[in-house]
Amino acid sequence: MRIIPVSSGKGGVGKTTFALNLALALAKTNETVLVDLDTGTSSLRNSLHARVDRDLYHFLKKDLSLNQCRQKLGQELDPEDAFKKFSFISSPAHFIHDVVNFSPRMTSKLVNGINSLHAEFVVLDLKAGLDSHVINFLPFTNSGIIVFTPKVRAAVMTAVELVKALLLRLARLLCLGEKNYATGNKENEPKWRRQYRELLDSLEETNEKGESPSIDSFLGAAGKISSNKPAINLLARMVVDFGTIFVLNQFNSVEESVDTILTPFMEKLHHGVSSRLKCDNLGFVVNSEEIRKSTEKGVPFLVERKYRKQKQSFEEEIDDRLRDILGIQPKKSGPASNRSGRLVSEINGHLDLLQRMYVDGASRDPEINFACIAERVRLHCQARAWRFGSRYIRSPRQFLQALQLENHLAHSEVNTEEEIPV
Repeated sequence: MRIIPVSSGKGGVGKTTFALNLALALAKTNETVLVDLDTGTSSLRNSLHARVDRDLYHFLKKDLSLNQCRQKLGQELDPEDAFKKFSFISSPAHFIHDVVNFSPRMTSKLVNGINSLHAEFVVLDLKAGLDSHVINFLPFTNSGIIVFTPKVRAAVMTAVELVKALLLRLARLLCLGEKNYATGNKENEPKWRRQYRELLDSLEETNEKGESPSIDSFLGAAGKISSNKPAINLLARMVVDFGTIFVLNQFNSVEESVDTILTPFMEKLHHGVSSRLKCDNLGFVVNSEEIRKSTEKGVPFLVERKYRKQKQSFEEEIDDRLRDILGIQPKKSGPASNRSGRLVSEINGHLDLLQRMYVDGASRDPEINFACIAERVRLHCQARAWRFGSRYIRSPRQFLQALQLENHLAHSEVNTEEEIPV
């Protein structure tokens, strides 16, 4: 099983519509479950007018298993059972305080339920914004999929803040330890831990310009503290390995996306978080009136397209040319002499991907867009879960235990290709 969280940091970017159609695209070949974690509003119910007999309420309050709460599209939406490998779990239709405001016990129960789902892919539609309801379901080593759109420029800043929050969580865990990073227990702590805590706290402070120190500045200052240097070295390595993964939604043109999304995002990420970070653009979904209308009707775009088309199997028409596009990776940065050079190289890598997809025609049909992104998700998930698509949602303690195992394997003669479930 691979868990694919989808977040946005800000509403209005089409996150739920994207998550729903991504899950349907994956379900063409793989058993896929879409879990609606946007509790309180349940955007999924507004986008998918399917019968719901059981939802998260029955799992959290009535003690049904999460697998028992899985729902199908039904005959009305999917008369030929073309999406038989797709199922979804919806949030409750009405406001329920215990479900909207997860207690630690509720969160733990939900995490365990997600980890026990029987599927090849689990797509998590997270709520918009940045709080514990989002952070708790994101991995420690990558961002999941962040959705942008040129139509909501403020989403760039919230996406940067999301990445920084994830790295700050990782830094606190590695530098302060599992018992101290969440509780903030300062009693009788050694001097070195207090110094680390003060440096980490400073990352959350902003100056009169609205700026705050970066992860790079923390690593530089923390490296001068004599105690616990292995943790700082490990953090530095994990920042380099951290996967920042995104999709451009409601895409109109290369120029618009580069000017309003890619360049501002990369600049803020490199200057405000860390110049060590690498990003991966999974692709884009073209701005489509067809998608908008299908969402208003409560019929997923890919379902409506399936039954509106002729009998021909459109997905089989994706030829080797498009599959070559799917495997494109951002150009590796050369030995640039400064951070500015690395940033330009990074932006050019994403621009190259967008231009090739646009020129080769992949941007003209949103169905191909979703097929491309789904295939890139599959390709990424063939690599280790450390990079993308975690096998489990881990607690801080479980993550540290798995991390110790990974470090042990990396320095032993044991087969290091063994999957480490983090």
